[in-house]
Amino acid sequence: MRWTGAGKSTVKNFISGIRGLGGAHLIGLMGNSDATFEAVLKIAVRPRTIAPENVSTARRLLLDQLALLDAEG
Repeated sequence: MRWTGAGKSTVKNFISGIRGLGGAHLIGLMGNSDATFEAVLKIAVRPRTIAPENVSTARRLLLDQLALLDAEG
């Protein structure tokens, strides 16, 4: 429940296989569980590695955001 933010009945139904998790709950679970993260990537037929250009773009965007925070502080 802590990992997903889902309620008790939602988690119980997920664990028992009655229902799947919604998108936000699944993302929460993926953020806390390497096994879930790997399984979703495998099901989506996606490689685990991130393309270098995506890392470069993410780094630039993060630095831009940090600069904005520093300017406000």
